[in-house]
Amino acid sequence: VVDRVSGLPLAGATVRLHEAARATAADSAGDFAFANVPFGTYRISVSFLGYAPFHMRNVRLTAADSMVNLRLTLTPAPVVRKPIVVRGSRDPESDRAGTGTIVVTGETVAERPASLNDISRAVSGMVPVARFDDRYPSLIVRGGSAIENGFYVDNIPLPTINHFPSQGSGSGPLGILGAHLIENARFYAGGFPVAFGDRLSSIIDISLKAGNRDRFSGVASIDITGASVTAEGPLPKGAGSFLVSGRKGFLNLLLEMLDIESSPDYSDLHAKATIDLDSLNSLTVLGVAGTGDFHLSESVSENWGTDFSGTMDYRTGTIGVNLDHHRPGRSRRQTSLSASHTEHDDDHFFAGTNRRVNENSSIDEAVVLRHAAWQQVSTLFSLHCGGEGSLRNADYHILINPFSDEGGYLSDTVVINATEQYADVGLWLQTDWRAGSRCTIGLGLRYDRWGFAGQQHLSPRGSIEYRLSEAMILYTSLGMYRQSLPLSLLLQQEENHDLEGPRAIHAVTGFSHRIGGSIRLGLEGYVKDYDHMPMDSARPTVFVLDELVYDYGFMPGHGPLTANGQAGVRGIEASLDVSLFNRLLLGLSGAVSRAWYDDYGGVRRNRIIDNGVALDFESRYRPSAGWQLSGRWVYGGGRPFTPYDMELTTRYNAAVFDYDQANEVRYPAYHSLNVRLQKEFVFSGSFLVVYGEVWNAYDRENVAASYWDSGDRRIETYHQFPRIPVLGVEYRF
Repeated sequence: VVDRVSGLPLAGATVRLHEAARATAADSAGDFAFANVPFGTYRISVSFLGYAPFHMRNVRLTAADSMVNLRLTLTPAPVVRKPIVVRGSRDPESDRAGTGTIVVTGETVAERPASLNDISRAVSGMVPVARFDDRYPSLIVRGGSAIENGFYVDNIPLPTINHFPSQGSGSGPLGILGAHLIENARFYAGGFPVAFGDRLSSIIDISLKAGNRDRFSGVASIDITGASVTAEGPLPKGAGSFLVSGRKGFLNLLLEMLDIESSPDYSDLHAKATIDLDSLNSLTVLGVAGTGDFHLSESVSENWGTDFSGTMDYRTGTIGVNLDHHRPGRSRRQTSLSASHTEHDDDHFFAGTNRRVNENSSIDEAVVLRHAAWQQVSTLFSLHCGGEGSLRNADYHILINPFSDEGGYLSDTVVINATEQYADVGLWLQTDWRAGSRCTIGLGLRYDRWGFAGQQHLSPRGSIEYRLSEAMILYTSLGMYRQSLPLSLLLQQEENHDLEGPRAIHAVTGFSHRIGGSIRLGLEGYVKDYDHMPMDSARPTVFVLDELVYDYGFMPGHGPLTANGQAGVRGIEASLDVSLFNRLLLGLSGAVSRAWYDDYGGVRRNRIIDNGVALDFESRYRPSAGWQLSGRWVYGGGRPFTPYDMELTTRYNAAVFDYDQANEVRYPAYHSLNVRLQKEFVFSGSFLVVYGEVWNAYDRENVAASYWDSGDRRIETYHQFPRIPVLGVEYRF
């Protein structure tokens, strides 16, 4: 148990293991232990005078986890009245300020209905993320596009954390990292620190589990998406631990339930070793890889809402090492060296005509050196600094033929044959100053240089946090964010090579308030303004960076672009988390927002990812030991689209769009209920979880897209997931 700010141990902190009705106190080193604890799932709380209470749920003890190591951090809080008696608990996800920074554990991801054990899907129903298409959940965070999200694992950047990734964005329908591998993940939906750059909207910073240091153990699981096996244990002579995991996908089973003829195949492999060099230094060796291929038949095209068929093959992988030097309460330095490789081999044809849409044989590679340091200079002042340098190689051979997108425009013919090598550099510095016992002020500056375009940028960021009481925090932040554009867009025309990268200004203000330890309220408002966005004069009503979303990962062909586009987002998000009787957890969050852009002619229009209103209601109930019932209902206002000019469309029996109403008409609202029932069985030396889920339980027909059917001379619609039953089993030994 340590101080969150200084890292110093908190001797005497009271630690309670609630379901076992046991308590203990941390010793002079901050250490505590509970021995001979029965297998099961537990809630831990920590209290210490002068600090905000800390709660953690879903701490699972199995035979595989005969020793569970936890690092519990308490936030300093002034004592302004008599001590508060903490009762109950709170939502395990809610170590967050407002709704913009959310921490989830791997167990939370696994037990969230319809998450498919995927961190991307787990966060996709949260209010900062737009509801667009549950078949292909691109992360659209607070009005950002699919390219604006970054991913880190144990201080190592990853190009994607998804299978079947879109080139240039990393979005995909399934996660590469299984939930059972994740210790926790911090989702920054806005206002993220200067340590993260070259992204405009969000960061998912993931910590993978270290292997079991006490004994050899493993996990085997199977569900509708695939089967996985994980093994972990101590290294020889107590030098550390290892964890290896592999998965083979069964996505074809899910598609068969949807009456879609297809043969998707995917696999992933993960390995992590933690080596203890001495009491202050450790070395992590990490490997993550995914591969797959997907054959899209014409029947898939008809059911999926696309106009093309063909094949999609990909391979992606990252290997790296991270050296961690940690002096509790004084400093921490992490240095990582990693190499990543992503390869696409796609060939698509227009359905019914066998005319090629695109052909893509491309490779993206990067070698990245990253250093992040923290130093506690004094009790009131701390310093964060670091840098990141990367050498990048791109080998692109791409043909894009003209096709009509959702906006109704015919794209350009583009041929790319290019090999590019360049270097990117990022440096950052941040100071945190405690102005008295209540206020913390943070000031940061980031420098980026992008080698391909030869551009340099400075991005200042700042924040203020003020603690009104032990239970209430006010906070605000303001910052500038810059991002380079994907090469798949820049290489289309020589004139686009030095196109200015887009910029975003984030402003966030909110508060978080806890009531009695079992209720938490959060409210957060944000403003995000974009400029230097790419625009195409030949497609004047289109927002270029939204094309990866509605074209399902395709970037259509463009002529010369300009970087004079402007866009913006305004939103308010609220959340309420309640814990009742140590058995029932309720979470309700909602948002009202508007995302807009100015088209090439200066007309302000809705972004296609603008839901307007979003709601997320989640509950978990444990009626008795071993049983858990979970439910999640999500709602999103209908997204905008460009309607047909019905007079001309009917006359010519061909789709003719009404560009005067571009993105002015909306599809029906999206909403869906997902439920999960799980049963845990504890045996001598092992642990079994059996669960069943129902996705879209009341079979809502959520619209994905519409099209003009020239055969029947009418508008038809494609729909997202129907009702789907799912069964799964996980065995830990």
